Amino acid sequence: MNEDSANVKHITQADFSNEVTRCPLPVAVEFYATWCAPCRQEVPLLDQVAGNYTGKIKFVKVNIDESPGLAQNYEVQAVPLLILFKDGNLVERLLGLQTETNLTAKLNGLVGK
Repeated sequence: MNEDSANVKHITQADFSNEVTRCPLPVAVEFYATWCAPCRQEVPLLDQVAGNYTGKIKFVKVNIDESPGLAQNYEVQAVPLLILFKDGNLVERLLGLQTETNLTAKLNGLVGK
């Protein structure tokens, strides 16, 4: 789970500023843990949906056990947690396993569709 998938890049705390807060695109950040069953279930869905937003939204994931400072900074109390950023600012938090319909609606809102 700590590897990049086709459309979602695994990042650490050291990468966060460049990959998220300084990114010109909106960014979807999944906070997850390798021991979390719903997180493992969400991997293929997130990768599939991310493919539909290539060039419009950047998708990254952060392992809370590897980057506890980020988890604390963004008040991650449960996973999976998807946080949407636009212009470097937190826009929305989506807690728990998402459905494709809900996730797509939220992402469309992020890009203004």
